[in-house]
Amino acid sequence: MEEQIESQVVNFMNIDRHREYTIPEVMTGVDVKNREKAASALARLEGQGIVELSRKKGRTKYYRLK
Repeated sequence: MEEQIESQVVNFMNIDRHREYTIPEVMTGVDVKNREKAASALARLEGQGIVELSRKKGRTKYYRLK
């Protein structure tokens, strides 16, 4: 299940590679209702070097593909 969410996140972010995504945008694009699952998938992808944290504005983190 975790790999499935990760692959869906990568496919969703691959649609527009120049855009930065927040966690709520990823949740709606992947159709995941649980914020914790989306955040943990992004953290795993960040650890693997596939996704990077592009900027942080306040408490909001913006992610993009490397």
